[in-house]
Amino acid sequence: MAMADPLIASKENNLPLILNGEFFKILMEEEADPLEPCAVVQITAKCMLCAKHTVISSTKNSTGNFHKHLRRKHPRAVKKFDSLKEHSVKLKRSNTVVTDGSTKRIRGNEGEDRLVSTSFATPFDRCKNTKLSENKAQELICSYIIDEMLPIYKVEKESFRRLVSGLSGGIKPPCRRTLTNLIVKKKDKYVTTLKTKLDSVQYVCTTTDIWSSNNRSYLGMTCHYFDANLIRCSSVLACRRMRYSHTHLEIGRAVSDIHKEYNLKDSQIVGTVTDNAANFGKAFKIFSAPDNLLNIGDLDFLIAENLDIDINTIPDFIEIEQDFQNNLDLEDSDITLPRHFRCASHTLNLIATKDAETALLDSGYKKIYNSTFAKLTAIWNISHRSTAAADEIENICKLKLLVPCPTRWNSLFDSVQRILQLREHLETICEKLKKPKLKNIELEFLSEYALVMEVLAKSIDILQGEESCCLGYLLPTLFQIKKTLNSLSHLVFCTALKDAILDGVNKRYKDILNLNSSTSKPYILATVSIPKFKLKWITSTTSDVNLIESTTKLIKSLFITECEKASKRDTAKAYEEESGAASAGSEDDDFFDILKSPLSPTSSLHLSEKEYVESAAFKSIVEMECLRYFQDKSKDKLSLLNYPLVMKVYKIYNTILPSSAPVERLFSTAGQILTPKRNRLSDEMFEILLLLRHQTDLLQ
Repeated sequence: MAMADPLIASKENNLPLILNGEFFKILMEEEADPLEPCAVVQITAKCMLCAKHTVISSTKNSTGNFHKHLRRKHPRAVKKFDSLKEHSVKLKRSNTVVTDGSTKRIRGNEGEDRLVSTSFATPFDRCKNTKLSENKAQELICSYIIDEMLPIYKVEKESFRRLVSGLSGGIKPPCRRTLTNLIVKKKDKYVTTLKTKLDSVQYVCTTTDIWSSNNRSYLGMTCHYFDANLIRCSSVLACRRMRYSHTHLEIGRAVSDIHKEYNLKDSQIVGTVTDNAANFGKAFKIFSAPDNLLNIGDLDFLIAENLDIDINTIPDFIEIEQDFQNNLDLEDSDITLPRHFRCASHTLNLIATKDAETALLDSGYKKIYNSTFAKLTAIWNISHRSTAAADEIENICKLKLLVPCPTRWNSLFDSVQRILQLREHLETICEKLKKPKLKNIELEFLSEYALVMEVLAKSIDILQGEESCCLGYLLPTLFQIKKTLNSLSHLVFCTALKDAILDGVNKRYKDILNLNSSTSKPYILATVSIPKFKLKWITSTTSDVNLIESTTKLIKSLFITECEKASKRDTAKAYEEESGAASAGSEDDDFFDILKSPLSPTSSLHLSEKEYVESAAFKSIVEMECLRYFQDKSKDKLSLLNYPLVMKVYKIYNTILPSSAPVERLFSTAGQILTPKRNRLSDEMFEILLLLRHQTDLLQ
């Protein structure tokens, strides 16, 4: 029986020559992913020259392991392999004729000719001959429609069907109904995955707001939490239709229902961030716990020894039961909301707009402000409304003017900054547009205006951050605003503006800036637990050295006390686990109480829970960890992994965001999905498409 030519076998199987079966024979080859043309294909082959058939692993495109084995173990076979390789090269050259610079003609074994490109093969070229399954094609089309926010009916367009069929080798794209079912299944998978993820998370913060478009209103909600490496993760929970009036009752019910849908517990949600709207404020005021309470441990008035009970004041429990049964029929009896936090970016925006208007009470500031912004408004209006004017401006200065947007924070400041950037071209622009020119004194006013407003603009940008920013940034930011504005002592035109902004900050953040108030407690603890700040920011609160020392001592004590509470909760959990394990012991364990050693110094669990948490040793351990944390010079938040109690406090308070910007970003995407041309899109499908558009990473 004639032996098969190794060169022919190698060509037919599209394999390297060394894997043709004479030297090595393939045992297993991984199936290549059709979507990854550059993917590495793992190969396992056995040596045909070894008596024991040694098994070697490598890749299809990198056969170095096979060559090394051949040289080390079978040096005589190397000469035979080299001769075969040389013969293969000669044969390939004899059958190849270059037709032009990019292609060549190769003569096959049967005498037929074929053209092959000599240029570098792209990933698309490599997957030309790879067969794509219909299910995979449908999944890719589904992801494409979601990511590009395209209407679902696109899959029934003839041009789209020709495109998919041509690229996939005849596979037909799914119809609209099939694609809708795929999208719904993908949404169900997302919700299940997110619920599983949230079950393992200890603390969660949510942001919510209401958005209107095409005569419809929607309540959007996002959630945020830290993973094991203190990296903030964000997910979209819902974007539900809000019908009729947006009363506090409807808002409270919608927020509570979304929390329950994802099995979020009251103890798990550390706070919800909204804007300053009155209906949101009323909803959280009625349906959530008081602002100065974060956990049941803060309810000192419930401690038995603090109660002074008079027998005559005990109410009639029959009446209480009747009132309770009556309240069960109320439609809002099951609404529970977490603690409410107002959006700091929105508040600073109100300071920059509403509170800054009080500076117009100063006649000198009002006169130059009105004259300057009247001229700027004329330029902005004509550049926004006239394409010819916009082209003229771009031709003069190679830049476009930024026009203020009333719904976008910092837009007025950015527009003024662009005007100052084009200061040299302003005179030419005004001449071309036939608008009044700005005087030098008005330009100087704009420079001062930008100088005063810059600190607010930067603060808003910082607090709008989602990945790096947290609640602990608010206090240092507020004190930095005050410090920066107070340092501007040589203003000529904008002294009234500076005073108006300072008054607005002090008025709107009165309780938070008062470090002795209960309202400021979560903000203080959030700031101190950030390694970047710790206690350094306290020096900016006042210039009085004695006051700084006393404030530092007070905040240190507050922080250590909070760490003690966190440790007590962990200790109580450990005691519960131990008591649960002890209850599974033998029945006579309670009789042999001599086995219990409450005086043992080696184990704190030999003491009762109350004795241990009140002991000096317990407090000393907590205090030592806090002191080591304060002395640590590292600013990296990963250093918190060395301080478990401090990290627990960090997670409790810094899981909360200072701004509701994430839900605003959600609405920006929503506006690209719910366009006027798609006004027949159902509310349910709109929510599904929006959720999946933001959650591709979680699904992967």
